[in-house]
Amino acid sequence: MKKNKMMRLASLLLVAVLVTTCAISGTFAKYTTSGSASDNAQVAAFGVTVTSEATLFAESYAPSTGSTAETSITTVVAASTAGTNLVAPGTSSSEVDGYAASIAVSGTPEVAVEVAVTNVEVTLENWVDENGDMYCPLIFTIGDTKIDGADYTDVAVLTAAIAAEIETSAQYAPNTDLSTADDLTINWEWPYSTSADNDVKDTYLGDQAANGNAATIAISFDTTVTQID
Repeated sequence: MKKNKMMRLASLLLVAVLVTTCAISGTFAKYTTSGSASDNAQVAAFGVTVTSEATLFAESYAPSTGSTAETSITTVVAASTAGTNLVAPGTSSSEVDGYAASIAVSGTPEVAVEVAVTNVEVTLENWVDENGDMYCPLIFTIGDTKIDGADYTDVAVLTAAIAAEIETSAQYAPNTDLSTADDLTINWEWPYSTSADNDVKDTYLGDQAANGNAATIAISFDTTVTQID
């Protein structure tokens, strides 16, 4: 009887040990893994400045720097009506400080961009000689390209050629200093005539202006900097 009690007690102790072992195993022994992640961002910098100026023409002009004539006159062409810009033989945009059309871009955007000159409009009206044939003695310099109006007999072809040279686009990678990109400058010149035939044509244009039928020129354009998608 005593032996049976001892056996029963031993069995209970064994069961208690097994239960305790399972509890400890469940508490202190298991497969486990973990991972942590974090991220942050800020808006990419743009900070681009476009400087477009179209001050090609002036109300008055000083004597040509290439002129051999001696004169004490400081202004050789001047508008009689304030606010009216003029062109005349012997004048050019480079002879008046600050008078030229220019496009400059600065900034170092953190995105790829396209710099584009678009919506170019060139208008030439009434540039004809006394026979009604086209005559435009203006020479345009766009960047490194020269376009001589005297080489053209169709005004639409001339204006299209000028517009095609002005209208440009270029793409730049992120973090490009756009101030190092090529700037575009537009200039014009009406050479002082050395030809009797041109003298007649130039005079006709001047007389037409005096009669209220002046030849006119206008140039306009847009400059945009756009992020590339």
